[in-house]
Amino acid sequence: MTIKKRAIVFWCVIALLALVDATAICIWQHHKHTVPWDECSEVYRRYADTPGVNAAYIKDYQVNDTVTVSVTLLEAIEPAGWETLKNDFNIKEFENDKIKEAIESGKDILCVLPLAEQFYNNDTTAHHDIAVASKRDKYVCLFHANNIEDEDYLLKIIYDKIFNSLKTNQSLIQ
Repeated sequence: MTIKKRAIVFWCVIALLALVDATAICIWQHHKHTVPWDECSEVYRRYADTPGVNAAYIKDYQVNDTVTVSVTLLEAIEPAGWETLKNDFNIKEFENDKIKEAIESGKDILCVLPLAEQFYNNDTTAHHDIAVASKRDKYVCLFHANNIEDEDYLLKIIYDKIFNSLKTNQSLIQ
């Protein structure tokens, strides 16, 4: 992939994440349960009433012409909420001065997280979810892909964003 194409993908991912974040905030503030409860993700239902965590669910978000995903966004609004998310999603804190300095200067650490089976109540169906955590902004975003192809597409976008930020010294360092 050429540098120009990577730059286009990079800006598309930034726009996607900003749109998801803004949409989730709007949904949370104006329409607490716009999607019927039983159609929301298990993860959303688990965190909907968790103290210190704002949970939002976006159904059928269109990523491009062919890929549509639902998204669960979990945002820590107080330190106890972030501790809950860190423990539940196994988000590791790095006690590295360079990383702390980067976050303090406005840079972010975005981590792709493995999902434990605890989030699916022993459901044996295949899950194609991708969890991404922001250590600066203290949120976890779960993209609920419909199939392995969509999951691969989303992972490619996420890893391209991480790679490009490292290469161009943008505000994302991991």
